[in-house]
Amino acid sequence: MNYRLGVYLLLGGLLPWLLVGWSPSSRTLLAREGWYQVTLYAGTREARTALVRAGWHPDAIDLDRGTVTMVLPRTEVERLSRQGWPLLTVRPLGFPSWDAGYHDYTEMQEVLFSLADRYPDILAVQEYGRSVEGRALYVAKISDRVWEDERASEPGVLIFANIHAREHLSAEQAIWAIRHLVTRYGRDPAVTNLVNQREIWIMPMTNPDGVEYDIARYPYRYWRKNRRPNPDGSYGVDLNRNFGYRWGCCGGSSSTPSAETYRGPAPFSEPETNAIRNFLLDRPNIRIALNFHMYSELVLWPYGYTYDALPPDMDPTDYAVMVRAGRKMAQLSGYRAMQASDLYIADGTSDDWIYGTLRIPTWTVELYPPASAPFGFYPPDEDIPRETERNRGMIEYVIALADEPRRVLGLAGDVISPTVTLTLPPEPPAGGVILASLTISDNVGVTLVAIRAGDTVTRLRSIEPPLREGTLTLPLVLPPGEHTLVAEAYDRAHNVGRSESLRVEVTSQASTWWSPFMNVSTPRR
Repeated sequence: MNYRLGVYLLLGGLLPWLLVGWSPSSRTLLAREGWYQVTLYAGTREARTALVRAGWHPDAIDLDRGTVTMVLPRTEVERLSRQGWPLLTVRPLGFPSWDAGYHDYTEMQEVLFSLADRYPDILAVQEYGRSVEGRALYVAKISDRVWEDERASEPGVLIFANIHAREHLSAEQAIWAIRHLVTRYGRDPAVTNLVNQREIWIMPMTNPDGVEYDIARYPYRYWRKNRRPNPDGSYGVDLNRNFGYRWGCCGGSSSTPSAETYRGPAPFSEPETNAIRNFLLDRPNIRIALNFHMYSELVLWPYGYTYDALPPDMDPTDYAVMVRAGRKMAQLSGYRAMQASDLYIADGTSDDWIYGTLRIPTWTVELYPPASAPFGFYPPDEDIPRETERNRGMIEYVIALADEPRRVLGLAGDVISPTVTLTLPPEPPAGGVILASLTISDNVGVTLVAIRAGDTVTRLRSIEPPLREGTLTLPLVLPPGEHTLVAEAYDRAHNVGRSESLRVEVTSQASTWWSPFMNVSTPRR
């Protein structure tokens, strides 16, 4: 045995335990789902042939060093180790450094559980199923009663993303929504009222196997489907052609396993789509659904299986709701709104099943970039903050509609905004403490009040049970200077009323106030 071979065998026998089995950091490493770049010693052609015959295929071979490099899922790395192959390095793969702002599957998990640890009163992370390759499918529940079963007490919302593997910005949009709702709770009155009055469910990555496969090498693979092994040797089912409503009906999917739009052998044949179906069937309080895709900056409503706007299985009122709300969503984000089939016929889609079977108003949002962008599915990670923040208004609008979607037509639900009047004492006590009085009224009941000083929320209070009429006193402590105060009142339907503006000057010793501005805000209806 020559010296080099001896070193390699020594390292090969030792490093699998150092990198895989024993060190704390490596236990974390192999606990990660996903793909790994593995380098092992196979210094002869006979050893490499044995490797191939055992079912592995080298991606690269360094003849000078006697090493083989492969990209493998975690289960295969563990199998290599169990069979005694001398592993030299085991490196988890993910997005390249220049796209590190994106989250791979493991990083998505870390974000979810980290936020759940920080905000345990309003965020819980649950597993709702498993993927083809065995990865956990996670959903985040956001609510002020997050540990209670609220199916009988609050309207629900489902937001899900990344059903197509290469559409990574869709997962970032869902992660942004989770972070936005939990970090702004108690600080932003609109967010606080939504979390208090809704049961919000967000699935950030519904096709994790495809995601991990897509990013396991660079350039990206442009992978769309899941990772189901097909009988012809190909892989993958298009999960957004695998839902059961009008499955395979209309030339909007393929029966060829290797095709990009392969619909699978049967409706809901895939564990990922089956898990989404079961989740929705188990929660009849979900009244709104939103599905993030990319790209082209569009808001799409059902149906996709037909060009007809009002086929026999489309209720005209439901259609009007989805059109009206879809156009509003597009306006809020600067997108374009249309029926899904205006792009092309697609059957077996999630939106067609969610509306066609459950009669839940639903939309697909095709995110940034515009269709003309040269980078297509892979915009630079520098764009993530701007493009996810861009959809804040759309997301809050959809969550607000969950109590009664037909409210957009004025046909049902609460459409009357609360009224609120802000008054201040004529002689506030010294020290800058102001006792503000809010007189409120609402046909159903006010659920939250807030006082703003300019753009800053200085006081926020939830009201349970809702108050139809009354006066509340809120103490304010303002820094020295001149401030403009406005009171806001929200109800369960998320209508908001605003008071007249008052100007107040705070000195180090006392506060004095003046009459309302001439141009005052009025309650919105």
